[in-house]
Amino acid sequence: MNHRIRTSLAFACGALVIAVPPWLSPNAQAQNAMLDNTTAIHVCVAPDGVLRAVAMSATCSAEQRSLYLKKAVPEPGVADPKTGSGDAQAVDKRRIAELEARVKNLEDAANRGELGNRVTAPFDVVDRAGKRIFHVEEGFVAIYNSAGKLAARISANDSGGTFTGYSATVEDLATSVGAVGDQAGLRVVDAAGIRIDLGRKPDDGHYVLKFFGSGGKVLAGIGQSNGGPGLAFVADATGKVKGRMYVTGQNKGKFSVSNDAETEVGMLVEGAYKGGLLRLSSSGGVPMVEAGVTAEGFGVVRAGPESFKPGYGVLGLPGSYISGKP
Repeated sequence: MNHRIRTSLAFACGALVIAVPPWLSPNAQAQNAMLDNTTAIHVCVAPDGVLRAVAMSATCSAEQRSLYLKKAVPEPGVADPKTGSGDAQAVDKRRIAELEARVKNLEDAANRGELGNRVTAPFDVVDRAGKRIFHVEEGFVAIYNSAGKLAARISANDSGGTFTGYSATVEDLATSVGAVGDQAGLRVVDAAGIRIDLGRKPDDGHYVLKFFGSGGKVLAGIGQSNGGPGLAFVADATGKVKGRMYVTGQNKGKFSVSNDAETEVGMLVEGAYKGGLLRLSSSGGVPMVEAGVTAEGFGVVRAGPESFKPGYGVLGLPGSYISGKP
């Protein structure tokens, strides 16, 4: 050991000896009975200041000085960096024990049905990857698929509620069903708008099913007419109704065909004598052909327009017609 290091150690040991409390004095005989190797270190100090650790029961030579150094004790709340012992370890063990006790109490309470299950909105439910799969706000609930796309939605207000399902493959394709206020029904929509509408009409309470084209025009429908009886109709791409099947005010079934001007040009209905009646009209709606059953029970076909007059010519002869035998 060079001279500088030996001098520094001697100075440090001298300062240590001066600073130690009385119980660490070099009185080896008195201290040896009170200390052990778990609380102190026994060293022999040479005249040149060099320290040499010895056993607790060892005796230093005459030229050396016997000294007991107190071992370091971890500060409260700080664990020993080598052993992990100390107050911090005890605190951690106590906290773990308390946490285990709390978990057990919660499990016991859950088994007894004593735990509450109320959650305050808004809130999200996510999967293990953090993707949102369920969202709740006041008035609606949303459900998302694995790709994070909206898949279904439930809405509610003071007037009612609806459920809407969304396609994951066709853009803007969705179906809604519900009841709100004086309306209730089912609706299918896509990028072009409403395509199917089934529900209750708020004005008269009747129920109708309508099919819409891509332009928003009604192309077909079935349901109740304004008067209440059943009604079915079909229309062209422009929305003009070309065919109707319904019940008349006289409670008779009727099928009607219309032209582009929406004028009736063909009609099949129950006749006056409980038989069938077919009437074909001009583009302006003037009857031209009529076929039906007479009161006597035979069939008659008349062609017009003259056959529909009381008489024809000077003698009042009947117009063109075909009559079955009585």
